[in-house]
Amino acid sequence: MPTVSDDRSFIAFTDEEAEAYRRAAPPEAAQLNRLTAEYARKQGGDVLAVTECLEGPLMGKNLKWRADRIADHLGLSQRRVEQIHDEMMAAVWPVFQASGDYPAFEAWAEVHCGHSRREAEAR
Repeated sequence: MPTVSDDRSFIAFTDEEAEAYRRAAPPEAAQLNRLTAEYARKQGGDVLAVTECLEGPLMGKNLKWRADRIADHLGLSQRRVEQIHDEMMAAVWPVFQASGDYPAFEAWAEVHCGHSRREAEAR
């Protein structure tokens, strides 16, 4: 069982737990996860650091940080962390939507997250 920090700011995984977390990721999100990782690695710097904190085991790390704790951990402003995330999604999401993998993800998200295309487009 992964360990939650006393202040609940991060979850620590053993190597085996991190591998189980990666295997448990829904296959419908695999392409989105790949695109996100590729983008972060290509950008490097703060973008990579923020993404590693957000995604943890999906980025090969054994810690997964709570989104509202990443700024303090990395010494960035919360606004900068949010900007990095927004810019990454603005770059990655249209590519993912145009992929053949998106319809399966959309159907999965509607069932498991309560999201639908109409809701997403309304945002």
